[in-house]
Amino acid sequence: MTHENYIVSIYLEVLTGKRSRFPIDTWAGTPEGKLNAQQLLRYLILEKLSMNRKTLCQTFNLSLLKEYKLDRALQKAYKNNIFPYVSESFPEWELNPWELQKSRVPVGFWTEEQTAKATRWLFTQKLNWSNEQIANHVSGSTFHRNNLGGMLQLVFHNNACAAVEHAFPEHDWTYLRERAGYKLTLGQSKTIQFLSQTGKYSQRDLAKLFNVSPGSITYVLNVKQYE
Repeated sequence: MTHENYIVSIYLEVLTGKRSRFPIDTWAGTPEGKLNAQQLLRYLILEKLSMNRKTLCQTFNLSLLKEYKLDRALQKAYKNNIFPYVSESFPEWELNPWELQKSRVPVGFWTEEQTAKATRWLFTQKLNWSNEQIANHVSGSTFHRNNLGGMLQLVFHNNACAAVEHAFPEHDWTYLRERAGYKLTLGQSKTIQFLSQTGKYSQRDLAKLFNVSPGSITYVLNVKQYE
């Protein structure tokens, strides 16, 4: 029996209640402890839950680890740092911290380099937008819909233009800076109405989020259909 098969067999006994806990040295702060943690996370995600990269990014969080008895692995082998645990367990997926939709990025993560990297990833890999598309369509909601709203708010105070200019300083974004009063699409107006109904955003907040004038927000919220 290989070591991986052995540690998985113990894990199954823990899950079924045959064992009350893992052996005391399973998660020792050593390379072997991390390897055990990684092997069991891979077993859980790939074999037991049959998740792919997309599903993991959408659903993975601490509650999942607690439910499947791997929260101690996170605590002991990775000192409660979720992203290193996931990324080292699945190096072939080349995960980014902001892709884990139900987990926060590490404290202090948003450096100038990381914010530029995340913004470039959003437009060149996730959305595959040209510079023209960015200039014409980007708004704060573009970041919020793609799990980068926290970064935008924390670092750029919900200013999408500032985030774009920071990530792509080699381009001329004059048009982007000047289009604060651009006409909102029907889809964007529905998003504004939804966010307003949550009670979490003032009209000023929404104006900053969508890079439009407060008057545009007032109009959206006071008509039945914005065209």
